[in-house]
Amino acid sequence: HALPETDKPSEGLPVAKISALHSELPLAAVYALPARTSKEAAEKWQGWFCVSITRQGMLKKSALTELPGASANTFTLAKVNEGDRLGWIRFSNGDNEIMLVTANGAAIRFSEEEVRPMGLAAAGVMGIKLGKDDEVIGAELLPHPGEVFLVASDGSAKRVSIDQFSRQGRYGQGITAWKLPAKVTIAGMAVGEGT
Repeated sequence: HALPETDKPSEGLPVAKISALHSELPLAAVYALPARTSKEAAEKWQGWFCVSITRQGMLKKSALTELPGASANTFTLAKVNEGDRLGWIRFSNGDNEIMLVTANGAAIRFSEEEVRPMGLAAAGVMGIKLGKDDEVIGAELLPHPGEVFLVASDGSAKRVSIDQFSRQGRYGQGITAWKLPAKVTIAGMAVGEGT
């Protein structure tokens, strides 16, 4: 609510001017939460989770009720190891499946129930065993039914039915989502209904 509305796409304010975040902290994700101004609004938060995923495959699931409300103070949502960085934030009702895809073409699909809820001070759990010089380039909650859309660094793309990715346990090596030529990596992914 502190962000002024504008009609000009070229205008805007640095986040550090309207929040407690410092300008030297790079943003990794931005999301909106419903205000907890009423009992009804607070009840909407019950049973929902904030899932954070890092580039090195660390996952953390925190209850939305654990997050502090609007404040002039910052808080740590997820501890990130040195050399790693936060990549994705997703909101879940706790009943989803999670898919992680790596730059070198591996993918893993597992139940969100394998990631237990943790408090804000906790670090999280690993979601995938990464190969040498690999990193997670995409993390999504899976729709039913749906497709996975993959884009490679050479500009090629493909889409695959979610059913082609077998369910596994968390922290496995996953399966080959795309066998890529040398020096080509997966650049990004999206999931949806194919429309």
